[in-house]
Amino acid sequence: MVGRIEYGGKTSLVFLSDRQKDTYNLYIEELESELLHYGSELGGEDWMFHQDGASIRTTNAVKNWFIQSNMRVLPWADKRPDLNIVENIWAIPVHREHAGGKQCESAIELREVPNNVWTNFCQAEIQNLYDSLPDRILEVKKLVE
Repeated sequence: MVGRIEYGGKTSLVFLSDRQKDTYNLYIEELESELLHYGSELGGEDWMFHQDGASIRTTNAVKNWFIQSNMRVLPWADKRPDLNIVENIWAIPVHREHAGGKQCESAIELREVPNNVWTNFCQAEIQNLYDSLPDRILEVKKLVE
């Protein structure tokens, strides 16, 4: 699934094909059909894309597509997930949805649960994560020094 967040808004979730995990071509197709439209619509002319470091997203074909599309990609901060807003965005609602050990029991739930969590995630919470970033950067700097 793909969703976009920024300080002033978020897109709907887009669920990729089940076969997406097996081929980068479908991922590129989704980027072309969804990302290019939403990116400039929400982020304006000077926006950057951020994705996780999954191998399907880091193939040479995908990297070349980003270059050919003149798209700037923010590097994945896998060593510092406390600074990664995307990881924090998912951690908060997922914790809420799976409180008490609740698990999805069907393929339908595997789509409904993330969509409900995403839809109900408050824009103020997203803004708080952005606003708290300078303090979290200082905390990480203290740990590194």
